[in-house]
Amino acid sequence: MNLPFLKFPIFRAFNSAGDPLNGGLLYTYQAGTTQGLTTYSDAAGASPNANPVVLDTTGSATVRLGFTASYKLVLKDSGGSTQWTEDDYNPLLNVGVWDGSNGSVGAPALSAASDTTTGFYFDTPGQIAVSMGGVTGGEISQGTFTATYPDLYAAPTVTAFWQRWGKEVTINFPPATSTSTQPTFRITGIPAAIQPFTAQWVSIAYGSVIDNGSASGNPAIVVNGSSGTWNVYINGSSSGWTPIGAKGFIQSQTIKYYLI
Repeated sequence: MNLPFLKFPIFRAFNSAGDPLNGGLLYTYQAGTTQGLTTYSDAAGASPNANPVVLDTTGSATVRLGFTASYKLVLKDSGGSTQWTEDDYNPLLNVGVWDGSNGSVGAPALSAASDTTTGFYFDTPGQIAVSMGGVTGGEISQGTFTATYPDLYAAPTVTAFWQRWGKEVTINFPPATSTSTQPTFRITGIPAAIQPFTAQWVSIAYGSVIDNGSASGNPAIVVNGSSGTWNVYINGSSSGWTPIGAKGFIQSQTIKYYLI
């Protein structure tokens, strides 16, 4: 995979003479429409910009794009004359779903599960994946949260560690086991700041999870989109756990997914 270029972190525009577009106006719309689409001035997306964004004397402004939709961008000078229009711009660059064969849906053709030419990485058939060039890099943040395993007896809690690098998130869940009468194994307490928009399937190591006291088959964590409750799957099912005996993580689980 080719290393990405450092992109200028502040939006800056120039006129046809190469001078800063003092007082320029950046209009942001939903792709293919004239319906406004919000941009932001902060990393958390809590401070929306005005639309249009008015550029300063250097032709600059802080413009952060949302993750959930493609944009149509229209740049005008202070007098309202259009400088350029860019439609269907998506900050994620590429998104695809691996169909399990040598190809993908909505992404370039792939020769394998990971392809260093296109920069895509896929773990499991049907998993959402993104071009690594559009996902990694950028701001690094980290923290902890209290995760609860509500389907285990006494609903044990653990302190989980998370780290975010750009749109890539890594979480470590400490081990915890207990008896259970439930056919499910859920994880609750996921902070909103690290919840993705789309569900993603993340495989975990065989033998690291037990069901009715024995190693479970094909375990995975499904990172539910826009939800603080995630499901642990065995044998392709979230409700296939034995409603008797001990279950849970007998080893720490480190998972990686993307805020898409």
